[in-house]
Amino acid sequence: MDRPQAILFDVDGLLITTGGAGTRSWRWAFNELYGIPADIGKFTEAGMTDPVVGRLTFTSVIGREPSPVELTRVISHYLMRLPEEVASSSGYKVLAGVDDTPKDIAAAHAAHAIGVGVASGHYSEEELREAGADYVLGSLLEDLPGVAEPVS
Repeated sequence: MDRPQAILFDVDGLLITTGGAGTRSWRWAFNELYGIPADIGKFTEAGMTDPVVGRLTFTSVIGREPSPVELTRVISHYLMRLPEEVASSSGYKVLAGVDDTPKDIAAAHAAHAIGVGVASGHYSEEELREAGADYVLGSLLEDLPGVAEPVS
């Protein structure tokens, strides 16, 4: 395998946990814009991108699909609030392991990237292989394929 040009990670819930800062930021954004303190956990699940979370939550609480402008506005409000929520979050921490999901593998493949599953979370090595992971690690303490320099 050639050395990769870049390595991308799904950060929240993979390398860090924000202690609910994202959920609180979405709630604030919907409350500010629509007077509805939306609970994204009722409408979304782990592994979804922010635009999908915003669209599904908007559709569920407002009762219709958002226009592109409305979706952009709610995402920008969410992002505007997020740094404050992260800074004040007592549950923010760097994780030793990860909750990697089969959706992350599918997203990597959709982007024509190599999908590396990490089985230190909710999914076993076998489940991640069945999801189509190109490589499966037991934890992030293991070397990433094609990245680590050989030991002399």
